[in-house]
Amino acid sequence: MAISLPDRILRACSLTEKADVVVADIHGALRVYNGCLETLIDARRRFLAAGGAMIRRTEHIWIAVADLSQQAYADKVEVWVDNRWGVDLLAGRRFGTDWDFKTELTPSQRVTGPACVATFNYHELHSPSFSSQIELNPIRDANAKGYAVWFDTEFADGVSLSTAPRSSPTVYSNIFLPWSQPVTVQTEGRIAATICFNAVNKSDVWRWETRIEAAGSGEVKAEFRQSNFNTMFVSAEQLRKHASSYRTRLNKTGAVGRVLLELMDGSLPQSALAQIIMQRFPTAFGDEKEALQVVVDFTERYSE
Repeated sequence: MAISLPDRILRACSLTEKADVVVADIHGALRVYNGCLETLIDARRRFLAAGGAMIRRTEHIWIAVADLSQQAYADKVEVWVDNRWGVDLLAGRRFGTDWDFKTELTPSQRVTGPACVATFNYHELHSPSFSSQIELNPIRDANAKGYAVWFDTEFADGVSLSTAPRSSPTVYSNIFLPWSQPVTVQTEGRIAATICFNAVNKSDVWRWETRIEAAGSGEVKAEFRQSNFNTMFVSAEQLRKHASSYRTRLNKTGAVGRVLLELMDGSLPQSALAQIIMQRFPTAFGDEKEALQVVVDFTERYSE
């Protein structure tokens, strides 16, 4: 028995018997994005029979220092500081330097050899998060601008795919983690990097730290500590709600939801439920149509 289901219905699915094969092409530029790995872990735990096969089977994430084209770097990073439109965007500079973005890279743009920062065995994987400390050495002198990131994957014996920088790109883009500023690197230099990825509350959080040492002398030319967390809009109120000491109280939306969940016992039609929540929360809805839509949303999510 084999199953192949869209991500949006996989978590709501149940099977009468375990599957011998789970096939899933839930993927973007990297599998770690948008909860893809969590979905596969859940599918394996609930659906795969002992000794069954996962397709895809294994995957590796690779990085290398790269020299992004000047145009691409200008459009993604320098746009925040070059005043091209006569508008001072300097306060938003972190949205260029601390943001992972898609791009297309060729082998000639690589400045170092590749290093593997994560290996996912889908028969054993329990978490999408990873952390890796690596050392990269330039293979040529270059004005380096950050890290190229790609993956390769094995579907089965002899069947694989790689999105490594190449002249003929695949359907999947490369990911680029820019440095805070370009740095001229030379052969025999040393680049020490810490690359971390965490799936946090449905957010994909990258952290990349870099130490660049000159050839021969070992002098530190540059050090960067970057994370796309710096580009996320998080209020103090949101952070307070994550504290274990925070005392939770329902807002109006939550109160409406509590009433609906208590009434959803199969005895009342949706139109009656809409009337009830309109009566109990007269300022929450513009009209009956809006209240009915809330009921329908809850029905789709929580009814049998």
